[in-house]
Amino acid sequence: MAIINTNGSFGPTSTVTNTTLNSVADAATFADPVDDSTLQLHTDGKLRIKPSGVGTTQIAASSVTKAKIENVASMKVLGNTSGSPAAPEEVNILDEDNMSSDSATAIATQQSIKAYVDTYKLNFALATKSDTQNITGTENTWFEITNLNPTITTKASGSTFIATPSINWGHYNQNYGIGFKVMYSVNGGTYQDFGLPTGIGNRVAVHATDHSTDGGGAMSRATFDVFFDSISYSIGDTISFKVYAQDFQVSQALYINRSENDDDNNDRARSISTIKVQEIYQ
Repeated sequence: MAIINTNGSFGPTSTVTNTTLNSVADAATFADPVDDSTLQLHTDGKLRIKPSGVGTTQIAASSVTKAKIENVASMKVLGNTSGSPAAPEEVNILDEDNMSSDSATAIATQQSIKAYVDTYKLNFALATKSDTQNITGTENTWFEITNLNPTITTKASGSTFIATPSINWGHYNQNYGIGFKVMYSVNGGTYQDFGLPTGIGNRVAVHATDHSTDGGGAMSRATFDVFFDSISYSIGDTISFKVYAQDFQVSQALYINRSENDDDNNDRARSISTIKVQEIYQ
C-alpha cells in the first residue's frame, strides 16, 4: 500500500517545471491509515505502530534495556501478585526484621528473613540431673528436685511455655503415690505455682502423680507436660523453672535417679532425669 497519495500525475508529453512539481507536492497527502496491519497516522500528525504491529521477531536481542523500562521506585520491583493474569505493577520490597506488616503481596529482603528466623527460631532450654538425690520428708510436703532448674530468655510476647519434666525415682512402698509440680520465676523473683487444680477437697493439688514402683530394685519414670499460657512478662525477660516432689499419705524416703536399695551402686537401676522448656510463639 502506498504511503503517500500524490493527487496528480504526469503524462508522456507533460513538461516538468517547478510549477507542476510544486502543484503535485502541495496536493500530496499521507494515506490514512498508512498500513492496515501495522501503522496508523493519527490526527495529531504522529505515525504510530498499531497494538499488534510488532512481534518478538521484530525486536532485536538485548534491545529492550533497563533504561527503556519505566523508572521503578526505591524498594520496589515489577511483578504481579494479584493471583491471576494481569499487567505488571510495582511490588513492595519490605525490610522488616519482625515481619510486622504480615503482607500477602510484598517481598521480604534476605536480611529481614534471616533476622526473623534468628530471632523467632525454636527457643529451647534443657536441664539434666545425673546425680542421685535422697529425699526424706514429711508427707504432703514439697521438696525441690535439685539441678532441674532451666532458665529461658523470652523472644516474643504472649507466648506459651511448655515444661516437660521426666523424673526417674524409686520408693519404699507402692501403696502410696508421689506427687510432682513445676514452679516458675520471672527475672529471678519468687517462685510461683501455675495451673494447679483447685476445689478437690483434701487432696493435694499437683501437676502429675505416680505410684508404680514397689521398692527394692524397681524404679519408675514420671514424664508429663505443664503448659504455662498466661505468664506476665516482657520480651527479653528470663523465666526459670523448678521441679518439686512430695510423698502422699506417708513419710518415707524418695530416691531420685536410683532405686530404693541401691546403696552399693553395683546392681540396681540408675538413670538421668531431665526437664525441657520450649517457648511457643503466638
